[in-house]
Amino acid sequence: MTTEIVNDSHHAVEVENEIEAWPEPVPSTCIDDAVKDLLTHVHLNEDYGWLEVLWLLHSMDYHIWNKTPRLVITAPMKGCGKSTNLDVLVAMSDKAIDAGSCTPAAYVAYASRESQVFFIDEADLSFGKGGNSEMTRCLNTGYERGKPHRKTEPRGNQHVPVCKPVYSPAVLAGIALETKMEDATLDRSIIIKMDMAKKYQLPDPYKPKRHEAKFREHGRKLKRWMMDNREAIASQEPRFLPMDNFRLEDNFEPLLCIAQIHSEELADRFRRIAKELDSNGSYENLSLKAVADLHQWYQLRRDSLKPEWSYNVCEKGVGPEAAVKALIDLHSMDVDGEKPWENFHPERYESARHIQARELSKLLKDVGVPKVSIRAGHPIYAYRWEDIDRVYYQYFDEEQPEYVPGADELDKVHEFRNAYAQASQRSSVVGVVSSLDEVPF
Repeated sequence: MTTEIVNDSHHAVEVENEIEAWPEPVPSTCIDDAVKDLLTHVHLNEDYGWLEVLWLLHSMDYHIWNKTPRLVITAPMKGCGKSTNLDVLVAMSDKAIDAGSCTPAAYVAYASRESQVFFIDEADLSFGKGGNSEMTRCLNTGYERGKPHRKTEPRGNQHVPVCKPVYSPAVLAGIALETKMEDATLDRSIIIKMDMAKKYQLPDPYKPKRHEAKFREHGRKLKRWMMDNREAIASQEPRFLPMDNFRLEDNFEPLLCIAQIHSEELADRFRRIAKELDSNGSYENLSLKAVADLHQWYQLRRDSLKPEWSYNVCEKGVGPEAAVKALIDLHSMDVDGEKPWENFHPERYESARHIQARELSKLLKDVGVPKVSIRAGHPIYAYRWEDIDRVYYQYFDEEQPEYVPGADELDKVHEFRNAYAQASQRSSVVGVVSSLDEVPF
């Protein structure tokens, strides 16, 4: 019989890169000053600047809360300032660890201290869908206090189950992380989307020799403010606007508690940011986004669809390649130029950036929209509009229309009833069901 060992080694291990708090009390305006300088030297919109600085404040005493959201910094291509942004945050951070080059064992060991703050560049290499599964599990487990990471370690001539606490904050940066990372990780994250700055948009870009000392001073003042206001922050109950996404509330709870102590004006800003994310689906599952977009395309064009297949689209359904084209066409006129399906792989050459049919097939299958054989003149494997609508109304529309079986389903029922009647006349198989009334119609 083996015994599980609870590892509390973080009490015995020296904490790395701890900064010294500012020697005297500081006003709440120290937060405003840090945001102002961040926006001066890094190309971010103002909301993102506030999100990053308040996330840093939460990371300085994150044990106040039961959950610590991951901060994901992403951009569609190189040269958007992700690594620079990371450098600035490291300069202001307390107990920062550069974990971009960590082995899985080293990452778990650092996380088990429950005191370090991880900063990970090119995070898709370790935490993407093709990355290291143990590191990803540890990252996701470390989102919530009290949830241990379980593994085995050698003890003499056997491997003993070990239970490691890994509750730790983490910042992850990389190209197109919202498409490369697991949904479970993104669901636990606050996402910062960067883009490339024009010269006039960033006249004074961050240079370590000139600006690092200033940001280190900001970090010391932020730590002092957090220490002085810890009790008041810990007593706060976050007051959100009505929201549907409870995970989003969990992610924003530490930041809103801090904002409520800073000022009611800043608290209102964070309530608005959270509500907008809840309303516009910026944190939505990609599968559901595909369903919503296909539903919208269908509603716009359903009156012009033909009974038989035309370019793999008809009034019954849409083929895989045609579905990809529909998604791309729907966003072709986007004013903001985001084009999520056309730029699904922004790191690739332009001709290969769009979402592939097999990728879309997996997204739709995950939420209950499979490929089925649809006969409309001739049969092809495609997605039924009724399946897409069913999932859409399940997740997005409170007034779901009454379900009515589609023509394909009715045809199958008729075929089964006829086959049953013929078989029952020819043999003694009667009794499999007692009457045709038991066959669903």
